[in-house]
Amino acid sequence: MNTGKTWIFALIFLALALAFSTPTLPSVLAEDLRISLVDYSPKPVMPGSFFAATFRIENVHARSARHGLKRL
Repeated sequence: MNTGKTWIFALIFLALALAFSTPTLPSVLAEDLRISLVDYSPKPVMPGSFFAATFRIENVHARSARHGLKRL
């Protein structure tokens, strides 16, 4: 087995384990970000893909703080 690939998989596994073991990460993302669908095309874009989608991600907390609005 290639040791380079083994190290890459080990690093990816550790990064995912750290991301999902942090209890505050999902709540922070859910409260501070708004994700909205901008564009959607159901036709194949590349071989093997079923659709293409474009999303807009907004930082709601920074926007409300900048405009002096109360956070919901």
